[in-house]
Amino acid sequence: MHYRSAVLFGSCAPVSDDDKVRALDHVTNAIIPGRVGEIRRHSAKELAATLVLRLTVDEWSLKVSDGWPEDGPDDVAGPAWAGVLPLATGVTSALRAPDLAEGIDVPRSVHDLLDGKRSGYSPA
Repeated sequence: MHYRSAVLFGSCAPVSDDDKVRALDHVTNAIIPGRVGEIRRHSAKELAATLVLRLTVDEWSLKVSDGWPEDGPDDVAGPAWAGVLPLATGVTSALRAPDLAEGIDVPRSVHDLLDGKRSGYSPA
């Protein structure tokens, strides 16, 4: 199996109210670039109900597979197929919310993401 694995060790602390909006906006724009400029601002009630944590990383570990696994002679000589099935993750379409008012078009940020002009979040 090919893999990528990252583990972070540290401690979390709540983000101050002053930094909470900036952190939420950063995450939103990291997923869909430009989206924050297209949506309403957070309400006081939403901000009060949302906990944002900052992670201070003390240690980390990263492992990435390098090449093919080393199969033993019995496995190589066996009749079973061996190989890799690559997985792909991406945005394929924009699905309209069932309660969205008529006449609201898909915004530019979503069109750009679908057109590949900006990749947004990628786990790869």
